[in-house]
Amino acid sequence: MEEVESTLRKAPGVTDAGAYADREEGETRIVACVTAGEELDVPALRAHLRDRLPTTCCPPASSRCPACRSAPTASSTARPCATSWRAPGPDGGDFAPADATEAAVAALWRELLGAPPATADENFFDAGGHSLLAVRLAGRLEATAGRRVPLRRILGAPTVRGIAAVCHEVRKEARG
Repeated sequence: MEEVESTLRKAPGVTDAGAYADREEGETRIVACVTAGEELDVPALRAHLRDRLPTTCCPPASSRCPACRSAPTASSTARPCATSWRAPGPDGGDFAPADATEAAVAALWRELLGAPPATADENFFDAGGHSLLAVRLAGRLEATAGRRVPLRRILGAPTVRGIAAVCHEVRKEARG
């Protein structure tokens, strides 16, 4: 956790940071908490982490808080932060799917990441996804696309809009 915290503290705009391991639904995730100035550039922060940490160490669950408190201990289940740093949709509200395929992809996104996509163009990996979750997503998309969706195609278009387009293409290929 020290490497994650140190990397977070060196990010532009971050004044303090903390990280801890959280176990949810049988999986352990790294959760990061940052204290930052008025405007936190979340995509830049995620890029900063991706450039400096192994993928497995990039926190998929993150919070922005007024002041970082100590991480929970074995005798404490309190979370240091509770406010998500995910960016809201362009209108400040939740993302609205354009069709049934986008709705199905968004439902799988929520199931795998624990939160709905903020926009149709939010990157799966920026939202907390990682390679294992992408493999799970590919497997679960079979029902939506009508046949297996290759992982490499999801990796090439890791947004709700892109994944939905891949599902449409896979359906066409299956018919043609």
